[in-house]
Amino acid sequence: MSEFAGCDGGDPLARTWVLGFEHGESAAEGSGRQVEDDGYPIARQRTYRYNRQIFKLLAAIEGGHVSDWLSFAERKRPFVKGASGYFKGNLFPYPCHEDAAWSDAAQGETGFVSKERYRAWCRNHRFPVVEEWIARASPDLIIATGITRRHDFLGVAFQREFVRMEEHRVDVPGRARRFFSASHHGRLLVVLPHLSGSPLFAANATLQAAGAQIAALWRAASTRRQASDRGCAQAAGGV
Repeated sequence: MSEFAGCDGGDPLARTWVLGFEHGESAAEGSGRQVEDDGYPIARQRTYRYNRQIFKLLAAIEGGHVSDWLSFAERKRPFVKGASGYFKGNLFPYPCHEDAAWSDAAQGETGFVSKERYRAWCRNHRFPVVEEWIARASPDLIIATGITRRHDFLGVAFQREFVRMEEHRVDVPGRARRFFSASHHGRLLVVLPHLSGSPLFAANATLQAAGAQIAALWRAASTRRQASDRGCAQAAGGV
């Protein structure tokens, strides 16, 4: 419930947010918990497969090539403390190695005897807090990972307003995969398969193609917002 608990950080007023479901355990550090705060430098982030895949996708969205992910990351510094433009967080704060895992340590630290009760509590109490963070930052683009949880991401991204989701396909040779999007008032939410656990979607060719599709959806959402703003201004001027 505390400010940005369970999040890796970055710019809390960023235009682009990346949301996971929950921290996984890191082979690089042996635990999903944060090490002593060092500002989350690119040197550390690049040891995580998930972050490398996100860097590739962001590079593609912004018109670059996935193969240039490291130069993109070092130039833009996504999620690094003090850098601007990007924020990275999670819906649920407690780190788990597997989606269904709920250890004795987790029970002891959270006070919940089951993961189902923990998640139900978070949906009722933590999700509204995450919604407030998003409302305050007003990001244009939210990239979420985990399509089976897309309705959780949808509710949080748009403060539980009814917004219709659309399904998209990324078709590259041998790698037809799907993702989802929703847009409202100029904000675009895209929900992708988890980029560490989906080898087909995480392939470079798929990320490149998906990045181009997301960029087009983002431009369309921005155009609709600008048209809406002009319409409102004209209506106000005619009163």
